[in-house]
Amino acid sequence: MGSRRLVAADDYRNTTNGYTGLRADLAWRAGWSATAIYTLPQQRRPDDRASLARNAVAPDREGFDLVLWGGMLARAHWRKR
Repeated sequence: MGSRRLVAADDYRNTTNGYTGLRADLAWRAGWSATAIYTLPQQRRPDDRASLARNAVAPDREGFDLVLWGGMLARAHWRKR
């Protein structure tokens, strides 16, 4: 979103971050547009050293203790000459 400084897709990783959530894109005739997100970042499991060493399998999970939300409002700039 925006300049990709705060919210962006991973470009150079072999594993990506997963999110469960909602994104809404809205546009109005007057040139206004809005993007809103509400996501729960997924926590990779297992996350302890012993389970990783023995190749244990566990489903990833998300919880409401960590929430990423926000939005962006923009207006198209038209200049008449």
